Amino acid sequence: MILNQRHVTLCVTDIKIATDFYVGLGGKSYKAQYEKGEFVDALIGEKGVEFWSTKIVFEDNTRLELMEFSETSLSRFGQALTENPVQPNMVRNYGYHHIAFTVIDLGIALLKIETMGGKAIMKPIRTSPTNSPLAVNSVHAYALDPFGNIIHLAQDLTDEKVV
Repeated sequence: MILNQRHVTLCVTDIKIATDFYVGLGGKSYKAQYEKGEFVDALIGEKGVEFWSTKIVFEDNTRLELMEFSETSLSRFGQALTENPVQPNMVRNYGYHHIAFTVIDLGIALLKIETMGGKAIMKPIRTSPTNSPLAVNSVHAYALDPFGNIIHLAQDLTDEKVV
């Protein structure tokens, strides 16, 4: 049975920019390493795969893995990674949708994302248990990281502070 979420992995086209982005939002990074060989081939399911990888660890010990495939690997099976992944209906696609982070201050987090190459894609909205039995009193917004991955930011409201 599942014990916890181990990590989420994002494929990016520049591991340095991605690392700087997520460290700038409060994560701590391990040194990036170049991965290849039998284990990687077996894990990915294709021979000769090579990529840079690093883990970003947040305050609560959740982990985000970042992967940048080598040019050789991209030329064989990942050409789509180098194209713009953002599509108008991307929030309704099947598969990976978004990564959600709890933030202290939604407004500050959105400004930080914009200054680091990301983009807010909606205005903040407020939710409460009147919207859904599982909802908490909070404010939410979606943004994109520099690679087009959707980031869901949520600020829990313990008082009447509104972003």
